[in-house]
Amino acid sequence: MRRILLLSAVLMVLSGCVTETEFSSVSKESAADFQSFDFDGNGIVDAYSYISNTYSPEGTSVTLQRTVLASAERESSGISFENISFTNAQEIKMEYNNLVESSQEEFDVCSSKLGLQNVQCPDENTCVKICSSYSPVCRRVSEDYPDILGPSILSFQKNKIDSVNKIDSMKNKIFSVEMLSPAQLEDLADDLVDLKNSITALYTNPLYLVEGPAICTYSETPLKILDQMSEKIAGISTIDKEYEYTVLIRIQNKDNKQSYEDIFVKDVVPAEYTSGSLYSTQNIKIEGDAVFWDAVRPYGDETRYAVYTFKSSTPPQDIAWNKASVKIKSLDLSILAFSFSVFDFFIISGDYYLSLSMAVLLPAVIFVVIINILLFAFFYLRAKLEKKSQYRAVKDFVGVTNPNWRKDIIFGAVLFLVGSGLSFFTAVTDGELVIPNAINYILTDYVGLISTFCIVFGGVTVYLGLQSKIKEMLLQSTYRVTIQEDKEAALSNLADLKEKSAELKKFIDELSKEEFDISDAYRVYTSIPLKKINTLAEKKDTSENVEVMKLLNMVENAVELLKEKKENAEQSWQSWENYISKQLEDKEDLYVSTLITIPSSLRLWAVNRYIQKHLEEGLALEGELIRKKTLSPEAMTAALIKEGLIKGAVVLKDSKPVLSLLSAGSKNITTALTIKLISYLKTFLKKRNQKEYKYLMGIGNSNAFILVKSGETESLILCEKGKFKEAFERWKQTLKRF
Repeated sequence: MRRILLLSAVLMVLSGCVTETEFSSVSKESAADFQSFDFDGNGIVDAYSYISNTYSPEGTSVTLQRTVLASAERESSGISFENISFTNAQEIKMEYNNLVESSQEEFDVCSSKLGLQNVQCPDENTCVKICSSYSPVCRRVSEDYPDILGPSILSFQKNKIDSVNKIDSMKNKIFSVEMLSPAQLEDLADDLVDLKNSITALYTNPLYLVEGPAICTYSETPLKILDQMSEKIAGISTIDKEYEYTVLIRIQNKDNKQSYEDIFVKDVVPAEYTSGSLYSTQNIKIEGDAVFWDAVRPYGDETRYAVYTFKSSTPPQDIAWNKASVKIKSLDLSILAFSFSVFDFFIISGDYYLSLSMAVLLPAVIFVVIINILLFAFFYLRAKLEKKSQYRAVKDFVGVTNPNWRKDIIFGAVLFLVGSGLSFFTAVTDGELVIPNAINYILTDYVGLISTFCIVFGGVTVYLGLQSKIKEMLLQSTYRVTIQEDKEAALSNLADLKEKSAELKKFIDELSKEEFDISDAYRVYTSIPLKKINTLAEKKDTSENVEVMKLLNMVENAVELLKEKKENAEQSWQSWENYISKQLEDKEDLYVSTLITIPSSLRLWAVNRYIQKHLEEGLALEGELIRKKTLSPEAMTAALIKEGLIKGAVVLKDSKPVLSLLSAGSKNITTALTIKLISYLKTFLKKRNQKEYKYLMGIGNSNAFILVKSGETESLILCEKGKFKEAFERWKQTLKRF
């Protein structure tokens, strides 16, 4: 079964073909519409809008369309003053009051439509949530234009606050206008120009000017009042300083229902922009004049937008926009055409999750059936080539039979029925299978998720139960035919059983010496009637071959399980060794039962192995208790030499030798050389005004040495090059116990 699952997983991964295109070539856009807006009706254009024709990058099903809004930011180029009469001053003050009222009314009307009349939102997601919960119109806009609404509300809120602050800041100047000096009047004139720029920027917003997300309508009243005030204060001439551009690129991909596509958009700013002004609330990367977006995924009728803003001194009418380019990474799911057909068949019932589950279950079952057929063909052909019996091919194909197939069928059927029942209580009415949408439904609908799981898992469990029964019947049928044709197959089973039993016994004996847990394998071994098996083999009696087959399967499973258990223990040994070492820190004894991260059946094995590998620690196992015995430095060092971890060690205390042990060679010469080496090292460091050494290591072709200083204790150990790291770590631990 594991072979089938592994092969199935590989084929499922390879079933979708992943392709990636390069960014499409760039050419000029053509304009579908270009408008100018005079918000106050004074004959001077305040803003522009540009809409391109829809286009598809070459070789893709993606359609793009650009919308650009541009507001003019002006500055005064000339101011001529006249004496402000008492009457003009009173009129300016009245007009200021009218400006306050009209602008507040204008701002409040739009704010109320957005649900922001008495609140401010800190980010675009909060803005969208507040707006959607307040207004059905805003909820529709958030569903159709999710990428535009949040940034547009934030921009409106920023320009509204900016405009209100500028109106408030000029109040004192207005109410003392007749007493202002020429310089103060010039400042006031500049303030009026700045305020008009803020209100113009507020109106040049998708919420006002773009069909679809346009929730608000602008009023010319505040700007007209500003013009009247400006005329009474001074003759002001203005020029366009720069333009603030808002770029919206619509992205649609309606022909991708049987593929999973990531679309990467790249746009190039066609004019030199003000440094630091290129900005987006979306995840973008800027490289020079190129803007790159993270992957966007529009599916079906969904529309996505790439949005950014920038400022430039180039007028909108002088800009020729290049087409945005796209790069597509797609996973072709056309190989799942059968799943789509199954879904279309079952969706007639109107039950989405049942249809989705069957679209997963039936192809999966058919796929596993095909894999089984291929595996059977493989084993059958191999048996023929190796001149083995048909029974051997079937036995290799069937493997270990499942005796609980009846329980599996009943359990799977119950799960399937529960899942089918739950699917009737779900609310999804989608009549079409779109992979991304299906994933989204499952992840957001817990009842649908449970229903789908129960149907699919239950159906698979029923199938596997039936498969086990069929394999068992096939094995028995093949055996009955084969036993009549070739008695050697049964005798082969006897020989295999004897061989496997001997292998199991050998494995048990080996692991018993390590005190490894062999209880399950030993129970299997003791259940084998070896005397009877030997008698049957001697007499070539095949009358009990069915029993022999069961015993053989049982022994083979026991060998595999014991090997797997030992392999897993070996893989975990390093972490267990570190764990035991940490538990023994600062403790004189430790109960084996407290080693909770090690499986209980393997604790004694792990502890005994640790004791053997750490003889220098002087550990002993007394029943369930690990005790530390007091060892002399000589004994601890000798333990490391006996273990083969080091070849020898020399220890100096206050520059005098206190210990010298070697596996071979002269202790006196080695000690003398060590003292000489330390003396040279200290002289070398002193001449160079260096601090005392901590470690000195030397590695040759086959051997290595390590010089370690710890307080007044200095030591040198010799070891093989391949054991350098472990020897160093163990020697440091040993020094702590000296």
